[in-house]
Amino acid sequence: MAYLKSPISLWLKFALLLVTLLSQCWVCTGDTAQAQLTRDHQLLNSKMPPGIVSQRKLMGNARLVGHTQPVRIIAPDGSRVAIVAGGGTTEANKSRVTVGVQAGLLYRFRVDFVDIETPRTVYPSVEIVDRLYTPKGLENQFPVPVVITENDLAQASGGKMVTKVIYLERSESTVPRRPIETDQPWFDVRGGEDPLHVASSLGRPLAILRIGSRVPTAGELAGPSAFDSSRPVVLPDPVERLPSQTIKLTDQTR
Repeated sequence: MAYLKSPISLWLKFALLLVTLLSQCWVCTGDTAQAQLTRDHQLLNSKMPPGIVSQRKLMGNARLVGHTQPVRIIAPDGSRVAIVAGGGTTEANKSRVTVGVQAGLLYRFRVDFVDIETPRTVYPSVEIVDRLYTPKGLENQFPVPVVITENDLAQASGGKMVTKVIYLERSESTVPRRPIETDQPWFDVRGGEDPLHVASSLGRPLAILRIGSRVPTAGELAGPSAFDSSRPVVLPDPVERLPSQTIKLTDQTR
């Protein structure tokens, strides 16, 4: 049996179909915009050239201006850490060094180590992106720990680029643990994720460590700003804290 549909019913169905399509497109556009706001529209990321994130953080945070933040570089036992600056390097005779650094500047170090009986050297960079708010007079007792593991050194010397973001955990999600200087908890981010963005979602990023396999030329090391690095302030090693002391670090971000 053949029949004809009235023009009115066809128009109504077309109108309903158009409204449905518009609604679906609106949802799609909204999801896309939200994804762009949370992913692509990040002003800072760890893939920027070393030092850029630190410079931009300095421009947006007046409390970083002129502040010297203690940082402790901790390499594996048996390795040697030296400071690269001012047309040369300091004498490398220990695996740990404590320095004072400022936001907006890039600092480089030299780490000498042995990988499967082969002497190797890498030149990691450190940039500070935020600070700790410690009790006055106790700043040097609470440096930001930057731990370089044997795995980091092996990957870097093998031609890979290692990027680590050290962040201060939120107090409500911090897991109590016994403090061990060389035991800094870490995890790998998933493919496509930026470690700086992940760290920002978990707490407050403090420093970015980068280790590559590139060795600077003699000319780069002899320059006044050796290998684009600044000279940090050498600080004494942190004194051992008394077990009876309870000192709370405040997270002043405003």
